[in-house]
Amino acid sequence: MSHFSIAYMDNKNDSFEICEYAENADEAINYAMEDIPLLKDHKEYIYRCTNESAIDWLQKSSITKDVFKKKDHLTKDKGFSYNFSLLLNKIFNYKK
Repeated sequence: MSHFSIAYMDNKNDSFEICEYAENADEAINYAMEDIPLLKDHKEYIYRCTNESAIDWLQKSSITKDVFKKKDHLTKDKGFSYNFSLLLNKIFNYKK
């Protein structure tokens, strides 16, 4: 099972999130609709469903360490790899 975050708005346009464990996004949304009475009749209020387990994997994996090790050898002229390492650095607030 994966961990999903489902974001939705109510009829006042206030945003909320609920977390669900499910096999896929459709199942997670169905669980959210069961748990939040408002969503039973208003599935259209859901505007995002994110697989948080995939993000957890990225944080825990060695890919971030490998990218950061290579960062010092990259320059802005090398494009994607450099920009990707900067992005990961901002996301995970990596400190040496």
